[in-house]
Amino acid sequence: MASTAPNATPDTTSGRPRRALAFLKRNWTWLLVLGLIGYLVYTVNPPVSLDERRGAAPAFVLPTMAGDQFDLSGHQGEVVVVTFWATWCPSCRTERPMKESLYADLQGEEVAFVHVSVNESGLDAVREFAEGRDMAIPQVADRGLLGAFGGSGAIPATFLIDRQGQIRYQHEGLLAKPALRRAVERLLEERA
Repeated sequence: MASTAPNATPDTTSGRPRRALAFLKRNWTWLLVLGLIGYLVYTVNPPVSLDERRGAAPAFVLPTMAGDQFDLSGHQGEVVVVTFWATWCPSCRTERPMKESLYADLQGEEVAFVHVSVNESGLDAVREFAEGRDMAIPQVADRGLLGAFGGSGAIPATFLIDRQGQIRYQHEGLLAKPALRRAVERLLEERA
């Protein structure tokens, strides 16, 4: 009968998998957190493809919170960023200051921004929300327009319209400023 010596050298080929398994057991939460962070960064700062034209943006003319009219057809020849949002939406509240910052950065460029509230009480909810907040982007309200744009109903939803009035990009969910900036700048580089 063969016996194993108590001081035998361990099998090094099976030691690596054991060490790796022990490492995973000790650090699984950190690996999960890192994976989740990577997923979230990719989700809010996605690579933006502008290759697909999704059709003409639906025409609309809506009163703004400032008391004038936002007429999409009046922005022909400009890149237009249309964002659907609601005051009760946490992701929308997180995203709004990033869009306001980009709006300020791009003043003087051929870019227009509009935020379309889908709040049930329309611009009244936006007016109440706007108290004490810097909201320079024109605010309009329409609960049915998101469907006309081809949105699923999820908000925030961002649509980029090129200089010819074609929807070139759609993103549902929070969209980080760097991803939106890259997309807008690429559309600005295209000539009408």
